Amino acid sequence: MADRMEIDSRDDSREMTDANQQLERELLQCQQGSSPAAVHSRRIVSLGVSPHYVSHWISADAFRELYQNWKDAILERFQIDRIAFRPYFVDACDHYAVLVPDPVDPKGRRSLGFIKYDKKSSRGDQNQLAGSHGDGLKLAAVALSRDGYRLQVAASRCSWNFHLREPCKSRLHCTITPSRQSGSTRTDWAEDIAGLRFQTERDVAVLIGPGRTTQGRPVAPEEVLEWLQISLDIRGLSYPSSVVETSHGDLLFDQNLLGRIYAHGVLISGTNSIYPFKVGYNFTEGKFNRDRRWLMDRHGLAERVCRIWESALQTHEAVLLPIYVSLLRKTPALMDVSLAADLLLTSTISRIWTYLLHESKGKDFFYCEASGAQDVNMIRETIGKKPMKLSRELWRLLRSTTPIRSAAEELSMLFHNAEVCSPPSTTFSRTVRKGLRVCFALLDSMQGIQVAYVEGFDSRADVVYNPQQRTLKVHRRWLDFDDTHQRTSCRNWILRSAKKESGKRELFFCGHVIEELLSLSISSVFGGSQTPRTTEMRYMRHI
Repeated sequence: MADRMEIDSRDDSREMTDANQQLERELLQCQQGSSPAAVHSRRIVSLGVSPHYVSHWISADAFRELYQNWKDAILERFQIDRIAFRPYFVDACDHYAVLVPDPVDPKGRRSLGFIKYDKKSSRGDQNQLAGSHGDGLKLAAVALSRDGYRLQVAASRCSWNFHLREPCKSRLHCTITPSRQSGSTRTDWAEDIAGLRFQTERDVAVLIGPGRTTQGRPVAPEEVLEWLQISLDIRGLSYPSSVVETSHGDLLFDQNLLGRIYAHGVLISGTNSIYPFKVGYNFTEGKFNRDRRWLMDRHGLAERVCRIWESALQTHEAVLLPIYVSLLRKTPALMDVSLAADLLLTSTISRIWTYLLHESKGKDFFYCEASGAQDVNMIRETIGKKPMKLSRELWRLLRSTTPIRSAAEELSMLFHNAEVCSPPSTTFSRTVRKGLRVCFALLDSMQGIQVAYVEGFDSRADVVYNPQQRTLKVHRRWLDFDDTHQRTSCRNWILRSAKKESGKRELFFCGHVIEELLSLSISSVFGGSQTPRTTEMRYMRHI
């Protein structure tokens, strides 16, 4: 299958090359006028292009190629950038028109090109594009001829009519007929264009429709309007209501354009079936081949998208950053943010991290969606913050350059910075410490572990184990009767008995404290339970 496709591709390329060379020879002959007999006589040229070439194209694809060539010719001929290319739509009583105003003409009397559709004409419906056309012309001719339209080019004092010649219509032909000179005395071509007029000896015009005869299929008004929707440029018709323009391309937030992909302002069909997008995009950098293979390059496509977003965030951060972060959190599989962790600049990642911190207001603790229930419980019960889930892609992105930490890393950091303190000299403190040492002595796996009591941080964290130093750090609150009973109290009779001891609470009835601390210590050393901490405490204290 691969070999066959490769052979077909070479054959198609050879056909198009031969057709281009043939047309160039004919055009050069007309322009130079080297053979008067040839110029003034009608002749038919076989281009050797099969009607099966670009067989998946429809008439809208053909118009897309013609429009793209028309636009490119104007940009190149008049040396204007894409921002200055601002065509606008006119809906007159007898025609539709798209005019490209001259950006240096403040009075609006001059135009650089036009598209015109005659709603009513003695020649039948037709669509005209005045400009210049390249390889896409032959492709458009094949597709339009298959759909029953006739494509005519008026240029170099000749009329070039493309058609699939009878009887078998096996090859594309071009009938070249000399055209009469207009005899116009006008010298300002830009005013001619503004008046929707062209001259064959000066301009290049493409006409779609039946032509002078009744042969060929007329172009319906609704079809013309549908064709024009392939362009983003046309003010008053297809220009998006919400767009952010950057030097790398445009972000399209118009509800009708979401998920669509454009290249240099022209719609690329069939994009969503390859990679899904949430936002619409207009790529304006580089060249794009006709077969759209660049759309298959996932990494290259993701890189183009990243550059557009980064450029847009520099000028519209307040509006766009929440949207981009939402894409990373909710739809990380879409191409809008695909491979962002590998492609975004460090400065952009820092913007995202700063935004998340500001949004959380210090109340949330972020964790990866791949984390288990144990981490969620640790955040809620031990660190004392609200767990806030992040997608794998966003987590991986933030882990690359920001100080974001997992729950275990946060706990370790808290205890690492804590100060070792002297234990209180109370019966409760001495009994807890002694009881924990005895329990450790009874467990072979816990022997040799040094216990240190620390303070100096505001957190619900209780214990943390450092396997490299074989040190278990315990928060000082476990040596204080009031602190250990703040969240969950003992049975009432224990508290009443403790209060009778002249306010000193020297009696020790709280063996459960040692059991709980032992349980926490074992969990820290060997891995914790998925049962919430408060549930364990409540259960053990009411046995």
